[in-house]
Amino acid sequence: MQLCLFDIDGTLTATSDIDTACFVQALKDVFGLQEVNTDWSIYPDVTDSAVTTRLVEMQRGQAPTESEMRQIREHFYALLQTAFEHSPEQCLPIAGGPRFLNSLARDPQIAIAFATGGWEQTARLKLELSGYDHGHYPLASANDAFTRTAICSLAVERAQQQYAVTDFETIIAFGDGIWDARAAVELGYRFVGIAQGEKTNLLQTAGAELILPNYEALTPAQLRERFGL
Repeated sequence: MQLCLFDIDGTLTATSDIDTACFVQALKDVFGLQEVNTDWSIYPDVTDSAVTTRLVEMQRGQAPTESEMRQIREHFYALLQTAFEHSPEQCLPIAGGPRFLNSLARDPQIAIAFATGGWEQTARLKLELSGYDHGHYPLASANDAFTRTAICSLAVERAQQQYAVTDFETIIAFGDGIWDARAAVELGYRFVGIAQGEKTNLLQTAGAELILPNYEALTPAQLRERFGL
């Protein structure tokens, strides 16, 4: 059995911009941070929990408490929820994504899981509002771990348990960030980049074997052929 492991923001949902705006606002509201560098590639670990911890440590010399982390998770969720209620067009699927995921689900030899650097509550909100049937697939998030590799590994473990397999023959990770590609390469996964423009070169250099702007022209059969499954 093969596993398709999906990032969410920018990979399944076109929510990267609003996610960044609300995340920065939450950091300002909860911790009083005035300047936040949103070039996520400069951070050692690109997850909501790791970036929050690093920024707060830089400002006050100590990590946020669990109570503070809970507070920013809840506030961030509320900001996103309000933004999506006012502007539903800010939470749309990447073109063809729901159809592709549903077609994978019909293949008995393909398992599906989510590995997101975001927090679980906000990740599920985006999947729900953008039209994905997601509730019964394993998911690991920044609630579970700080690093991308740890989150991906946990998602794979949960998929092994849910699909009752000891191991997967092949793991294909889908992502839009260079950090997604680096994590996949480090863990020995195959990698599909979802990107356009300049990002395609970055992902290709980082190890992407296939780069697509969306899922409109992709089928499970084509995926099998491309990766020799």
